[in-house]
Amino acid sequence: MGFTEKIKELIARGASIDGIASSFDLDVSVLPPEWILFFSNAMMLTCSMMAQLESFNAKMEGMNEKVDALTSAIGGLQD
Repeated sequence: MGFTEKIKELIARGASIDGIASSFDLDVSVLPPEWILFFSNAMMLTCSMMAQLESFNAKMEGMNEKVDALTSAIGGLQD
């Protein structure tokens, strides 16, 4: 499993920053609190961006299906 897939799975399971870090063998207890806040905010932003990307991909798939249907219809008119 790749890095992105692993992060997505951990987030989907509701893993905390500590849980995500430990799954990559990282110890966040040695980090200053502001770094943990930074990573937490970065993770929230990443989740938001991933959700938007998934929504965009779904819309693009729908548009591709419509283009394929229109292309077939036009091809049928030319026959």
